[in-house]
Amino acid sequence: MRRARAFSTAASPFWLASLIARVLAVLVPVVLLLGPAMKIAPVIYRWRIETRIYRWYRVLLKLERDAFKPRAGPERREELLRRFDHIEAAVNRITVPASFGDLFYGLRGHINFVRKNLLPEQGAESPQRD
Repeated sequence: MRRARAFSTAASPFWLASLIARVLAVLVPVVLLLGPAMKIAPVIYRWRIETRIYRWYRVLLKLERDAFKPRAGPERREELLRRFDHIEAAVNRITVPASFGDLFYGLRGHINFVRKNLLPEQGAESPQRD
């Protein structure tokens, strides 16, 4: 009896059929794994960008809470203003894609909002900036 040969070995030399089988053995699992990875990649990217911004919200909230504790004097106010300047400088160095600009400018607006709410308390000792 004659044994049937696979189409790939019957239509091409053995070395070519073997190479094709090996390439397929590697590519098929890779392609099957890339499908789900391509779905999750944008989610991870968005999370990383948002984390850059929300990290500074946590610092801003802590600074605001510290600012409304019982007053300790002008030294403490100067320290708070230095911390605000540090936060503002660090936020201005963040690079975000244009599609996340709303989050970035929202953070900058909130920093200015908190600073403006704290400045009237200091109005008796120092003039407001224009």
